[in-house]
Amino acid sequence: MGNVESSVLVDAFVPRVFSFLWPEKVGAWYASANGTRVEVVSAGGMGPGARLRISGESRFGPRAYEAEVLEWEPPNAFAWRVVRGAPPGEVGLRCEAEGKRTRVTMRHRYAVRPPLLGRFLDRWLVRPRVEAVDREAVENLKALAEGRRGCP
Repeated sequence: MGNVESSVLVDAFVPRVFSFLWPEKVGAWYASANGTRVEVVSAGGMGPGARLRISGESRFGPRAYEAEVLEWEPPNAFAWRVVRGAPPGEVGLRCEAEGKRTRVTMRHRYAVRPPLLGRFLDRWLVRPRVEAVDREAVENLKALAEGRRGCP
């Protein structure tokens, strides 16, 4: 499993930052260039065990996968894991107050296959790409929460 962590300090209080982690707003900052959309598809609404459909575009065309919510603790934590339609992986976000600001930490665990070749591919191809996408995501989240960018 590969692991990547990205963190950013946001000039906004925790509840404001977390408001952008609700599924209907995630696409505004997480892989937003791909038109990412996140929707709750299970009955009962948002919470641990809820199913999400995450869809958007990739360089190979439309993509979609199903994920399960692992952690949902407003206004501090949101995490999901892929259950179908994409390689295994988990994404977790945590919001922690630092005075009048919020530290957002994104942790991304992902599968790399096949094992031996996967280590090489991870080091030179996969990890740099995941790091770039995640860094862009937390910077987009920061811009939205600070009011420097509009949210649909």
